[in-house]
Amino acid sequence: MKNKGFFKLFLALVIEALSCIVIAVSNFKDAESNLFYILISPVNGLIKLLRNMSLSGDVGNFFAIIIFVAVGLIPVVLMAVLIAKKKMGIEDSLLIVISVMTFATVYWGINPSKLPEISNVTDGVMGFSVFVTTLISMIFAYIIIKIVRMIDGVKGDNIYSVLRGSCVAVMVIAVFEIFGMNLLQLLKVFFEQKANSLNSTEAVITTRGILIMRYAVQQISFIYLIVIAKIGWNVIPKMRESVINKEVVTHLMRLTAVSRIYLIFAVLAQVVLNLTQLAAGKNNNIMDIQATFPLGTIILASILLILARLIKENTKLKKENDLFI
Repeated sequence: MKNKGFFKLFLALVIEALSCIVIAVSNFKDAESNLFYILISPVNGLIKLLRNMSLSGDVGNFFAIIIFVAVGLIPVVLMAVLIAKKKMGIEDSLLIVISVMTFATVYWGINPSKLPEISNVTDGVMGFSVFVTTLISMIFAYIIIKIVRMIDGVKGDNIYSVLRGSCVAVMVIAVFEIFGMNLLQLLKVFFEQKANSLNSTEAVITTRGILIMRYAVQQISFIYLIVIAKIGWNVIPKMRESVINKEVVTHLMRLTAVSRIYLIFAVLAQVVLNLTQLAAGKNNNIMDIQATFPLGTIILASILLILARLIKENTKLKKENDLFI
């Protein structure tokens, strides 16, 4: 049964990898393809789709407006649902800012001529990318904080399911990064070298070799995550019998708290920095908008949090059994 379960998981990951390779190979030459834009950024893909719809005629423009409004209101609707279910947390207030930023970013993407000048160091294209990146950083921050808060509420045997599901999610994301996004970027730059280069054939070959080497080096961390997630996927079913002493539990909980605080602080600090740069306007001579997704740290903090709760519950259960005996 164990081997059968792993075979299904392995087969699914192979299918995902092959699908990503096909998409990358069939789209790297076409920088204007919808699929390429969606892979690079769902925001850019949506904007390109709505722009094409609005230019197709009155009917297309009508549906483009409906989609524009619907997408912009998604965060607000989600917030309303959480309020109705009395599950709203302080982090959900960020949904209002995300909604406003979504409306603004998509509108300026469809109408680039109306894009405001935000800095002395940005042109129109760069200015728009700044808004897209700021929006993405907000979405990342909200998702990360929400995941951390949701893990805090996991109880009982659901801990095992969440932890194993996290391992599967890690493998899926890592495979997508290796054979999807990163391979797509490699192929695009790889085949642009000869066409755009005025250097010798030897220089082109050398550059391509370095590109391949850089790609291989960049994938080491993702391969590591896959291996760790696979080991965890095998070990988790056996963890119900694990018991650990109180001192180790205390240290593990402290480590988890530090990781949780770091995650929340890091993503929120990035959002605040991005918004501050936008608000500074033309007085800002440095424009460094970023949106990073600390996958490794998120995984570590999530696993530590779940493990700490699991071990704590097992220790409590062991004490109760000893008292009963």
